[in-house]
Formats: sequence, C-alpha cells, structure tokens
Amino acid sequence: MIKLIGIKTNNGYLISDNVENKNYHSTRIDSLIINDSEPIKTFKNAWFRTESKPHKIQTLIKQEPQNQRWELKDKSLIGKFKEIYLANEVMEDYDYSDDFIEIKGLYEFKKDILPDILQDLEFEILEILEIEEFKEPVGFKYKRSGQWSNQKYPDVTEMDVKYDLVSQLLNPSIILHEHPCRLSVKESYDIVRAHVKENINPKVSEITSDYDFCFTVKKKIPLAKPYKYEFDANSLSSRKKKPKIETRIVDKKSVEIFEMCHAKYGGYTPINPFLGESLEDLKMNIDSYLENLMLIINEPVRECSNCSGAGVVFNEIK
Repeated sequence: MIKLIGIKTNNGYLISDNVENKNYHSTRIDSLIINDSEPIKTFKNAWFRTESKPHKIQTLIKQEPQNQRWELKDKSLIGKFKEIYLANEVMEDYDYSDDFIEIKGLYEFKKDILPDILQDLEFEILEILEIEEFKEPVGFKYKRSGQWSNQKYPDVTEMDVKYDLVSQLLNPSIILHEHPCRLSVKESYDIVRAHVKENINPKVSEITSDYDFCFTVKKKIPLAKPYKYEFDANSLSSRKKKPKIETRIVDKKSVEIFEMCHAKYGGYTPINPFLGESLEDLKMNIDSYLENLMLIINEPVRECSNCSGAGVVFNEIK
C-alpha cells in the first residue's frame, strides 16, 4: 500500500510520499506511472505534480528473459555441430560443461526480451490542502563576499532563507516559499558588500573600508576650485634626506556616501536584514535595494561653483 499526501490546485495536483515529513526521505514516486503519465518533478525533493488527482497508480515490472540459448554462428556447420543448445543444457554446477567449453567459440548467446508490463498498485491519498495556484520559486542566488582561507564563501541561495516557525508548522515545504521570509543580517551584509565591490565605478566612488565586520564607500567629488600645495616628497622616508619640495594639485575631495556593519562596531550602522512577503517578494526587495544603491554610488557629482562648494551638482537627476 502506497500512502500519499496531496495538495489540490487550479493548475495541477501536488503529491508526496513523505507523509511523515522526514528530513531524509527516499521517494519512489519518480518510478511510478500515475493516471497513465509520468509524474512531473518539482523543485522540492519527494514532491511531484500531476494533471489531476491520482486515480490509478502503476509500476513497470521487468519480465524475465525467455528462451535463453546458444546458437551456432555459422549455419553451414549444421550437421557437424548442434544448431542450438538451451542454456540449461550446457551448465554444470553453475559453470559451463567441459564439452561445451571446447566449442563455445562457435556459438553466440541469445535470449528473447519481453516488454515490461504495468502492474496496478494499491494506494491511499490524504488531501491536506487546497490552494489557488502553484508556482515554482524564482531563481534565488546571490554572491556572498568573504572567504575561508583560500576558498570563497558559498553563494546565498533559497537554502539560507528563513521562515517563521508557525509557517513551517502550518504549511508543507512545497509551498513554504509563498510565505513571509527573511535573510539574516550577516547574509544581507555579505550580499550588499559583494554587489558593491563588483559593480562600483572606481572613477566616481571608492571603497575605503572592506572587512567582514564593516564596510565604507566614499564619493570622489571634483572641486569647483582646485588648489595647489607644496609637499616634501622625502618626508615619508625613514632616512634623513634633503627636502624635496614638489607642488601638487588637489582637484577632488572624498565624502562618505555609504557605510554599514552587521553587528555593532564603532560608529557604523547595522544594516537591516532583507525581508519579503514571499521568496519572490524577498528577491524583488533585494534587487531593488541593490539597484538603487548602485545608482547613488555610481552617480557622478561635482562641487557647485556658485556656492563655493557648499553643495554639489548631479550630472543627471534621477
């Protein structure tokens, strides 16, 4: 007897044989024929989709080969040698007889393969839920900044997404992605850090702090009125040298535009964890945040010449 649980939807029927909700379960549904069709795999292990509620479940049974025999390869030798030996005629104690071993090279083994047959199986199904529509979860994968020794941290995927306990208790795993979820503060920090590092325009902004615990980005702002100053190029040398005065030009300033941490550290601001009403909503919130953040970080600005640098001018208004 096969025991199943099912979920009725407007676009198919979901079934699973993991009725005890075990973490490790070996399903047999993928080897069955349900309503004369093969069940369709879903993204979730042990969950499958059928067009309608199962009313017939069958399994393919392989039949034993029939008429196993040894046939003479060269038919012109018929008369000198026997044309056919049945398989059991040439066996002695699970091995070929001595007489047959001497002529075995003249024969080839053949057998008749019979088609598989379908066998009906007994089953019972408990319908646990009915929902409007079943949707596979969106692709959820983000690069994570940081590494263990020489190995990069693994990407943040749907396996890292957390759901509240009530949702987990009340909903089967196959539809859990449709419920409120979140990432941890550290995972959110790692995603933002990795995205900024990969997409920052170094001509416009620069990363001045880049650690597993804090992160800072500063904007490079061209000055409205560049100025010159004199600098002793030998002043940084550990050995006493004759001063070497150089004239340098300052044409830009650096202003902090973004900073974050994932746990309290100095004056840094802990980033808020990413949240969503569903996995799809979570992804939309992450993508929107990253897009808007990079628009701000990569937007070129310059000092306003009319107010002597008290304000800045954006190249584009967004």
